[in-house]
Amino acid sequence: MRFFVKFSPLPLISLIFFALLVFPAPSLAQDANSILRNVAGSLAASGTFQANFTISSGSSGGMSGKIRYSHPGRIRVDFTNPSGKKIISNGKYLWVYSKNSGSVGRQNVYPKAFSGGLAFLTAYSDVRARETDGGYSLRLTSQNLYWKQVTVRARKDFLPTQIVFSDGRGKSQTIIFSGIKKGLSFPGKIFDFRVPGSMQLVENPLNLK
Repeated sequence: MRFFVKFSPLPLISLIFFALLVFPAPSLAQDANSILRNVAGSLAASGTFQANFTISSGSSGGMSGKIRYSHPGRIRVDFTNPSGKKIISNGKYLWVYSKNSGSVGRQNVYPKAFSGGLAFLTAYSDVRARETDGGYSLRLTSQNLYWKQVTVRARKDFLPTQIVFSDGRGKSQTIIFSGIKKGLSFPGKIFDFRVPGSMQLVENPLNLK
């Protein structure tokens, strides 16, 4: 049985979805790059992060679920749409599970692979940012990257509430986070996965040609 996982160019929430460094508390007046660095480091600064999410892409429907993150590098994504799909990493392995697939993919990941999930934002060369009543708004552009423009809305504590990716040719993807909580205590076992005996385990499916 072939195991196939479809990965979009969306950096992963790639969900998918996170921080590289803990940055110092901001001053009252911040330039655009300072705001960007604090947004990129917001998840690491929070230690743990939990939120509901939706991912939409034009008219192709969307995905939704709950994401839990523990710095550095542990992540769990439980999808409600499509129902029964999970993406879990303990920092050493990444499991991709779908109850209807008959198989589970387990990929070796390098240490702290998910500790920099929002750090990709710092690759953008043109940074525009401003303070808003509820937090911050950023617009990032680069002609050298797949997503030519990224817009981010973030709270006062720099945690993102919305990220919109645009390729400049009409394709876009939007991630919305709601019900955000930080500083929670997660049991370590939620970042491990036991393969059901009825399912085939496929090792390192991303390495398969």
